[in-house]
Amino acid sequence: MQKLAPGKESYRGKVPFWRKIAYGFGALSGNFMLNVPWAFIGPIYNVALKLDPVLIGIATAIPRIFDAISDPWVGNLSDNTRSRFGRRIPYMFSGALLSAAVLPLMWMPPSQSTWMLFSFLAVTASMFAVSYTLYIIPYSALGFELTSDYNERTRLLAWPNYIGLLGSFVIMWVPNMLYRWTADPDLPGKVHVLFPSELVAARWISVGVGILIIVFGWIPVFFLKEPQAAQKQSPIKILDALKYTLQNRAYLMLLITSLIVQGGLSTVGVFGFYVNTYLVFGGDKNMGTEIGAVGGNLYTISAYLGVFLLTKVATSIGKKVAMHCGLLIAAIGSASYWWTLSSERFSFWGLPEYTYLPLIAPFIIGLGLQGCWMLFVSMTGDVCDEDELKTGLRREGMYSAITSFSQKISLAFAGLFGGLILKYSGFDATVAESTGVAPEILGHMKNFFVFGQTGVFILAFIMIGFFPITKKRALATRRILDERRAAGEVTRGIE
Repeated sequence: MQKLAPGKESYRGKVPFWRKIAYGFGALSGNFMLNVPWAFIGPIYNVALKLDPVLIGIATAIPRIFDAISDPWVGNLSDNTRSRFGRRIPYMFSGALLSAAVLPLMWMPPSQSTWMLFSFLAVTASMFAVSYTLYIIPYSALGFELTSDYNERTRLLAWPNYIGLLGSFVIMWVPNMLYRWTADPDLPGKVHVLFPSELVAARWISVGVGILIIVFGWIPVFFLKEPQAAQKQSPIKILDALKYTLQNRAYLMLLITSLIVQGGLSTVGVFGFYVNTYLVFGGDKNMGTEIGAVGGNLYTISAYLGVFLLTKVATSIGKKVAMHCGLLIAAIGSASYWWTLSSERFSFWGLPEYTYLPLIAPFIIGLGLQGCWMLFVSMTGDVCDEDELKTGLRREGMYSAITSFSQKISLAFAGLFGGLILKYSGFDATVAESTGVAPEILGHMKNFFVFGQTGVFILAFIMIGFFPITKKRALATRRILDERRAAGEVTRGIE
């Protein structure tokens, strides 16, 4: 043990309001990085360029796997970095810049042959994924470090949701922009035409998004200062770091639950665009993407309320109880799709006539799901505390990396299986454009979409019950660690 001078320990309880705001803006940048590329891939590579959905699944699985391999390396590198700028900030600066530069390149294939489209998508998506990793893993680790208080950690991590969700109001409209602002040969008199094709639209929209990624991504870079105490600990080899992380039972339970939710939703979520466009609106891509965007905005609005309510539950009763509440609400919302996927138009309460029924489920899901994402992160912070109690090391970067690694592996398989399931359902983009989609195929897509999502939430509800860290246990761990620090001791390595 090494003695620390009084007052030098940087783990704090209360986080100033402006620090919460600055940290939250990083999530806004991360939201754009995570969602904009994948919002474009289906409409551009499948619908516009007619690339086979199975090949798209393989092409998007390659960067997930490649990027996932780099995650533990980036996390351990960040944990072991010693610089005057800290362990996290240098990588966040670079990751935001590189992501903004690569995003427009994804929609510039040099030719439209099948092999070129497949190869180009795989390569550029891999480049973007690595850039995203450089930003998001150090950013996530920084959030764990800004406070050591059980309840304050949840309050702090609510702000990436409050601010990050602002991007969803824009992101949900991104696919619609491709069709709303693009020339259509079937509509020669179409107004508000800004781009000659979907490809050109994707490029210029990506340039604008890239600017936002840099601006918002650099706010925590320039306005937050990292705690310095962890830089005094001894470096740890990556294999040792992996071993200690994967031996943590509490973390494994939390990780499995998050993978069930993210991987499962990503697998069946691919049907969202197709169900809205072809089942609800009979092939009208403009209305299909519009209802998806409006539903996404309603999800975002309800998510603010959901995050607020689940934060209250988590700080008063416990995070595990709050997680169960959120997953149950999300399951109810997903199940409601069975009755609400309808193009029926009506008005009520003085609102204009519109297709309101498909908007019910996203609103209910938002009340539960978004708070669960916040709780996954906050509960990982509690896992880091227990890890410090056992090993004497703060290894937020490695825990962020393993989480990211596992999520990307699951997303890689989700992209592959999503494409396979879409093909198994019988959907063919060329046939859909010429003669429409057969009723039995629409039925298959609806079943996968509704029952798949609902089953994911039910399974996650069961799994989170095995998470062993209660509020009482977390507070006891925190008390021991605070007593160590009060004595002026910091562990330099695993003893």
